[in-house]
Order: sequence, then structure tokens, then C-alpha cells
Amino acid sequence: MGPGVWVMALVVLLAAAVTTAAGLTVAVSRLRLRPPTPPVPAPCVRAVPEPGLRSQVSVHDTGPAAARTIQIGPSRPQTALDLLFGPGGDTPQGLSSQILSADADGSLGRALDNLPGAAREAAIREATAAAAGFMDVDLIGTLVAGWRQHQDLTAAAQRSVAAPGRIELVNLAVHQITMNQHPSVIVLVDGLRVAAIQLGLSVVLRVTAMTAGISAGRLVALHSGRCDVTATLAVQGVNVLSRQVHLMLPGIIPLSPGIRLLAAGD
Repeated sequence: MGPGVWVMALVVLLAAAVTTAAGLTVAVSRLRLRPPTPPVPAPCVRAVPEPGLRSQVSVHDTGPAAARTIQIGPSRPQTALDLLFGPGGDTPQGLSSQILSADADGSLGRALDNLPGAAREAAIREATAAAAGFMDVDLIGTLVAGWRQHQDLTAAAQRSVAAPGRIELVNLAVHQITMNQHPSVIVLVDGLRVAAIQLGLSVVLRVTAMTAGISAGRLVALHSGRCDVTATLAVQGVNVLSRQVHLMLPGIIPLSPGIRLLAAGD
């Protein structure tokens, strides 16, 4: 093979090498210029109350039969949530298990199962928090709301307004105050409704052997008596939890400056 042939072969090899290097350079530059794949954002999960009926409180006289009660501890529960799950109890875990156990037709479970794991946990957590907010109902506030509808108390309050300084004692007949509410919690994922949780809360307060002191249109004292309180939670139309407590009112309990029983106009 002559020198010319060798020269031609060398030229061909050099050209191929240059072409290959140029191709690699372009490929590398393309890799560097390619934008990184953006991370998939986590779904936004919220649970919001659905507008519905407000709480309904009613009061009526009852018969002499005593209510069955269960003493659940020395401390008095302040709210329906305390009564159902215990003061300082593990409300989120207990309530979420009640919500899921009441899913008779499986619709709620199917809706949540279609979510990624983190989103499903967030949905249960948000729904539980919203439901707990509905059950944070003050028991004494419910009792007072009922007494503001009690005929004997409101009549005594009106008489006391016309006689300043006078305290009128009212012996209350056995009566029952009932509060019912039926809120709904809507679970939203990225703004889309994926599930609805229907709740029901009933609080029944049965009052016996109580005397009330009325002055200047206000309830200023309670003289002994007892109150049996029952709270019931329903989820998706099914009663899932009910608790009772028996509260004693020993002696005379002064209420200062008193609890207003009449509307502002009265």
C-alpha cells in the first residue's frame, strides 16, 4: 500500500473522529439544556362544613321516671365532645374510627381509597377536626338556652323585673332540654368534592328536684337538684356512640352576676 493510500485513510479516520466528537458534544449540550422534570404537587385536601340547619333546642316537662345514668369520672365534662370521648381523651383517633366504622355502604371508604396514601390520611384528619368542632357544644350553655324557653322561669324573670331587689324562688318541675343538630362535612381534594360525611349530635339534659333563684330578670342561684346528661353521636344516619353522666348540684350555687333569661327588649 502506497503512502498516498495511508494518508487518505488517516484523513478519513480523523474526519470520523471529529464528527463523532461533535455529535457527543451536541448530545451532552442537549442533556444539559433539557429542563428538569417538575415534581408532582401534593393534592390540596380540605374538609369544610356544609351550610345547614342551626342547632335546635327545645324544653318540655317530663314524667317522674328517673333516667338511667352512668358515672364516668369525678370531673364534670364541659362539652358534648368531653362527654363522648372523655376530657383529654384521644379524640382524633376515636372519632375517625367511628366515622369509618359507620360507612355501611362503603361509599366513603371507596372515595378515600381512590386517594393517594398521604391525601387519604389528610382527608381523614381534616374531616375529624371539622366533626370535632361541631361537637364542641357547651353543656351548661345548652342548659341555659333551654331555660330561656322555660315558661315558669321566664314568667318569674318578668315579675322580678317589676320588683327590683326581690329574689323569687321557682321550684322547677321535672323537665328535659334537648339539643339536636345535623351538620355535614364535605371533603375537598384540589377543590373537587370527593366525599360527604353526615353527622348527627343529640344532647339531652333531664333536670329533676331543682329550685331556681330569680332576680332582676336573671337566674342568680341554683338550689340543689340533679341533671342527667346524655350525648349521642350519629354518622351517616347510624348512631355510633352514646354516653351519659349524672351531675349533682349540692346546696346553693350562686351565679354572679346572674344569667339573663329574657330577651334584650324585655
